[in-house]
Parts: sequence; C-alpha cells; structure tokens
Amino acid sequence: MRVFNEQTLDMLRNAGWSEHRYVPLYDFIKNSPILFPLARSILIQFDGLQIGTSGVGVDCAASDIKFDSWPVYDSASEMEELCAANGKLFCPLGYCHCDHGLVVIDEEGKVFTFYDSLHLMGSSFEEGIQNILDGRSPR
Repeated sequence: MRVFNEQTLDMLRNAGWSEHRYVPLYDFIKNSPILFPLARSILIQFDGLQIGTSGVGVDCAASDIKFDSWPVYDSASEMEELCAANGKLFCPLGYCHCDHGLVVIDEEGKVFTFYDSLHLMGSSFEEGIQNILDGRSPR
C-alpha cells in the first residue's frame, strides 16, 4: 500500500489514480532491459497521470510530474549509461519540470530527478514524489 500525504493523495485522485488502477504497458516497454519489477509496478499504476505545477517550492523549485512509460524506451541508452556508471539499475518513470527533466527510480527504490545528472529526491517512491511536487530537499 502506498502512503502519500493528503495533498499528494488529493492530486493523484483528482488525476484519476486509485490503488486498483492498472494501465497495460506496450510490449516494447514491458520487454525493456531497464524496466525492473519495482519500476514496472509503479508504471502500471501511475502511467498517464499528470500532477502538480512548477513554481516556488520549499527548498528548491516545485515541479509538475507527468508519469509516462515512453522514456523507458526513448531514454534507454542514457539509463544504461547511468546503470554502468553507478553499478545499479535506473528506470525513468516520466517527466518533471514541464518535460525538461526525468523522474528516475533506482532498483533500491530511491527517486531522482535527472537533467544532466542525478539529483536525489527521496529514499522511497512516495517520499521522492512528494519532495518533487513540494520542492523539498530530501531529509
């Protein structure tokens, strides 16, 4: 069960999310070598949702998030380079900051934003998403 703060939960529900939501992924996405089980479980529940707005945040800029499985295919070579450089798997979950960056998760469940480099946003999916939306640095 995913535990979000009330504000994030309201945004997700208003965008059409529920705990029982299921979005089938295209075969070329499902078969991607960078799509590990945790990333797959998130995308089948959140793919296609857009929440939040970019603007002033608490510690840094707040951002919108557009959950989208397309970068699993489109950014595969960049993710493979990150995997090779860091010795673990990374998978994009969608876009942030009006499509200027990616929201990325690693196989341990840590969430990052990715522009030219990775920026840790949270030690879990829920914490990372809330921090991106609120413009908070991880604690």
